Amino acid sequence: METQLFSKEENLSFWKNLFLVAVFFTITPITLGVSLFSLFSLKSGSTVNVVSANLISSPQSGVKVYASLPSKLPSVGGEIVSEDARPEIVRQYLESYSSQNHSPGIL
Repeated sequence: METQLFSKEENLSFWKNLFLVAVFFTITPITLGVSLFSLFSLKSGSTVNVVSANLISSPQSGVKVYASLPSKLPSVGGEIVSEDARPEIVRQYLESYSSQNHSPGIL
């Protein structure tokens, strides 16, 4: 009987891991290089002028400004009452199984 040093599954796993490491070390420097290139090219390149204008005092054509708000804002109101729900749950349980309350102290 001939014994092999590595089984087929271990050999396949080794080559798969070796391939993934090679892909990682190939793609990572490329990605970092492209990122740094785009960072420096955008930094030293053209500048973008940002003009902040008040669109209400000097509206532009095609820009619609809606500023009307309702006079009365809707609100949710209510009263919170704290009660213990256990007696009601026990009463509903006993009622659902048609049980009689033999001890008056339960409910």
